[in-house]
Amino acid sequence: MENIIENSLITNVFDFYSYIKKVCINTAILESLGDIDAETARYSFLGVIAKEELCEQDGEFLLTKFDEKEVETIDNWLALLDDWCGPIGINDTVFQTGAIGYIGYEMYKYLEKITVVGNVKSPVSQVRLVKYSLILIYDRVENKSFWVADDETYLNQGKLYESEYFNHVEYQNSDDNFFMLGDIESDFTQKQYMDSISKCIQYIHQGDMLQSNITMRFHGKYVGNPFKVYSRMRETTPNPYFAYFDFEEKMISTSPESFIRMSK
Repeated sequence: MENIIENSLITNVFDFYSYIKKVCINTAILESLGDIDAETARYSFLGVIAKEELCEQDGEFLLTKFDEKEVETIDNWLALLDDWCGPIGINDTVFQTGAIGYIGYEMYKYLEKITVVGNVKSPVSQVRLVKYSLILIYDRVENKSFWVADDETYLNQGKLYESEYFNHVEYQNSDDNFFMLGDIESDFTQKQYMDSISKCIQYIHQGDMLQSNITMRFHGKYVGNPFKVYSRMRETTPNPYFAYFDFEEKMISTSPESFIRMSK
């Protein structure tokens, strides 16, 4: 399906997303902030109209079609991603509607021929990706934005959202707060952490390892709106890349670097 591209008047994408997440479900924002040049942190992306969702649950991959309200099991989830986000020809636009979401570290067993060691349990899905029929892209270098849509119907809906936004539809909720209930706890004791570091140093000396990333999971209870945390974090964290996924499982992310670049 050929994408339709049309210019937009939106320049404050965060403000616009604050409105979009009130009127649409399963939205997402990939936001670029901080220093800017033509190569780094140039574009921000808003996933506006969600078409389908791929989600891993207890080792099964489920495809939800929002329009049809159907859920089916997928045997080959990587093939589905190829269908969703295929390679773009050199004569096509560099942008497509595509999918936004995340793939967890534990999915390495589907991507690399590596012996699987252990079975790490996670409280969240290891894969959650949403295919969009309408996205908004903001170019920070040019200070302009444009819609990318699967067809005219979605494009017209995007224009309607834009019109409502500029007509000062009430979308901010001053009562949106966020509070932690009690302390934030780690699943790693200090002794376990230091023992792991010692083991990694030993492996490096033995030539069994070049590099290690020792991580831990923190958890706690809260009340309120996680988007409040994202709003604060994007103002105080000196990273160029930010993300907020307003999915069933809310997700906040920030990173100092981009891991993948596509060229030609």
